[in-house]
Amino acid sequence: MKFSTRHIEFEEIIKLAENDSAAELSAAKADHLGNCAECAAQFRRLENLFSLAPKDFLETVPQSVTAHLLNIYRQPAAKTRKSLTNRLTGLLIFDDWKPEFALNERLSFQDTRQFLYRAGDYTIDLRVHLAADERYFISGQIFPEAFAAVVRICNAKTSLETNLNETGEFDFPPFGEGNFNLQIIMENETIELNDISFA
Repeated sequence: MKFSTRHIEFEEIIKLAENDSAAELSAAKADHLGNCAECAAQFRRLENLFSLAPKDFLETVPQSVTAHLLNIYRQPAAKTRKSLTNRLTGLLIFDDWKPEFALNERLSFQDTRQFLYRAGDYTIDLRVHLAADERYFISGQIFPEAFAAVVRICNAKTSLETNLNETGEFDFPPFGEGNFNLQIIMENETIELNDISFA
């Protein structure tokens, strides 16, 4: 049987994951799930979500709340392919650092600082953790998740790269100095978060 490149509708993947009804899959859809990383990843995430919820979850939670929760897993609409990479600069929309912490001698450094950035249709949750030896541990997640993306972090002294995992998460080994630039490099888009500082 020839592998179908047409993705399975998101609503149908929800029904299959919710009912655990692999028997209801047609041969073509089963073949597609076996060969399409995107549809299979959606199915696995939704199957996991439903396995964590009680059996009557969808009956006890209002439909609008359920729809909002499931929408987290929806992939962005397909975009027209461009020959050049579209560069998106992230706009800082949230920073949980409170300047008054620096005035408290006992809390001279807040252990972890969270940033939220918006770039086009994407939201990037970035966490910077300062260890006791003054090195930084940087991790984050992109919503909606991007497939096959590379994340690069650099400053004047260091440049590191990692890949997004299947849920759009990334993390780096310990990193020096507090100012850095971060890029999320996808097939036709690059998100740039510039001049991020912990201090």
